[in-house]
Amino acid sequence: MELKFLPDNLKYLRKSKELSQDEMCMELGEALGFVKENGEPKRSKWSNYETGKSQPDLKSFVKIAKFFGVTESNLLHQNLSSLAAEPVPEYEKQGNDTPIDNLFLVAVRKIEEKHEEIIKTKNYIIEGLEKDKERLEKRADKYEDAVFGFIKNDKTKASKAS
Repeated sequence: MELKFLPDNLKYLRKSKELSQDEMCMELGEALGFVKENGEPKRSKWSNYETGKSQPDLKSFVKIAKFFGVTESNLLHQNLSSLAAEPVPEYEKQGNDTPIDNLFLVAVRKIEEKHEEIIKTKNYIIEGLEKDKERLEKRADKYEDAVFGFIKNDKTKASKAS
């Protein structure tokens, strides 16, 4: 696994849920090796993940991603704290003021911006096509006038000749 963002994301997500390292270990449980047989949390295991000294095995990694409600890809390849740090207008928050909720709102806003760009591009293309159509219609009218003028002149010459 590439660890580019994993340590910082794990720390950020744990803090966003307002959990201590001990509480985080208890949430993940004994099955993943975060709790000792005597019931005490293995804080050092989680601490090593957050500092990048070690990384979770695949089973733990998948469970951690699921616990935080993020994809495995985003956990590894996205700086989640910078995405959540983007300002979200108050009217968009609607009572959702946790960083994870803000991530969702930021993503929705980015999709809306892309949609607006697509609409502008579509309108630009349509406008260009309409201008081309007008230009071609004017050209066709000129050619039509030229052809009918030629035919008229030809008929006039023919009737004068007879």
